[in-house]
Amino acid sequence: MKLSSLRTGPRPLFWGVCGAVLVITALLIALGLGQLSSLDSANGRIIDQGWDKAEAAHAVNALTRANARRVLELFLITDKDKIAQTQLAIETNKQIITEKLAMLDRIAESEREKHMMAAIRRTRAAYVASFSEVITLLSADKRGQAATLMNEQTLPTLDQLQRQLEAMLQLQRHLVEEHADAARQHVVQAVLTLFGLCLIGVLASIGVANLVSLGIRRQQRAIPLRDGAPDPVPKQAGSTSSSTSA
Repeated sequence: MKLSSLRTGPRPLFWGVCGAVLVITALLIALGLGQLSSLDSANGRIIDQGWDKAEAAHAVNALTRANARRVLELFLITDKDKIAQTQLAIETNKQIITEKLAMLDRIAESEREKHMMAAIRRTRAAYVASFSEVITLLSADKRGQAATLMNEQTLPTLDQLQRQLEAMLQLQRHLVEEHADAARQHVVQAVLTLFGLCLIGVLASIGVANLVSLGIRRQQRAIPLRDGAPDPVPKQAGSTSSSTSA
């Protein structure tokens, strides 16, 4: 057997098969990681932004209602300590609302969100100025003027602000649902892609294995001829003819 037959024998073909399988496996892993990264990004949008914005809009809505109730309480209480506690609670809520609105401004993505936030800021500024004036009138014991201002300006402005906040909350819920749908689509796409890639990998491995097996059989049939061995085909033909003559 010649040395060249060893160089082109089964062992190099075996390593060629191993290399092809490794390349296919690496490709499957890379594409799978890409799909998982896309899925992680979609989930991050839901967790990091969608739920945060929805929670902030809900907090602003609830704290605004709480402050309106406390302003009305100031019409009923006369104890100075309770008045001071109520005013302190109002200021605390105002600070939290300001922080939540600033966060919504910072992470607003669409033009619709930005326009809604601009309208909310304007309405809220008017509302805060109005109920602050009511508190000032109550502190000066001008309850009649405070009641008139409350009915004619503060409460209508509050209603407008509540409608805007509710619209913002509905928008955030809608965006969360959109992001969740996108995440579900990424999951389906990832599963289908990985299934298809695995199927391609299996078929490619089978094809490469068949080609290598065919190459090995061809080399095994060619090796006796290179060494000067008798051709097995004439023997078979001779044996067939002898059996026929018999």
